[in-house]
Amino acid sequence: MIWKPVLTLFSAFTLSLTYAPLVHAQSGSRLTLQSLEAWKVENAVPDGKVSLSGRSHEGYYRAYACPRFDLAEAVVAAIPDRGKIRTTVKRRDAVMAAALHNNNCVPAKGLYRVTAVGHEIEIDRGSEAQEYWTALTAVDASGRTIGLVFDSSPFAITD
Repeated sequence: MIWKPVLTLFSAFTLSLTYAPLVHAQSGSRLTLQSLEAWKVENAVPDGKVSLSGRSHEGYYRAYACPRFDLAEAVVAAIPDRGKIRTTVKRRDAVMAAALHNNNCVPAKGLYRVTAVGHEIEIDRGSEAQEYWTALTAVDASGRTIGLVFDSSPFAITD
């Protein structure tokens, strides 16, 4: 289960930090949301820069560039959560492909500086084969702010 922090003020001197599930209002999918600094550490990119070749690895791309961040978020939100909806990997792949197409997202190529982290959802392909698709705000080489749909899995193919 994925959790978000919830602060509760009990009195002027007592503050409690608990965690509650983060659920996307539209799709009902449980989505992770983390800080930019935590994402940089987890993905071993201390400067926030990711370099992507845009190469296909048997149909798999490490990241997709979308015209805007909200479109990247829409792609991540469209992926059915296996914990909530009875589905298969093949069906999740088809939904993701349609969402990428509908939101004008294309395989990402070039150097990007990540500036904000959005939601993330997992596609579990088996032992050590998970994909963690994360919506990111990034600045491309031309200085334009875009959205990225990036596989943050430690098992992801690096370009």
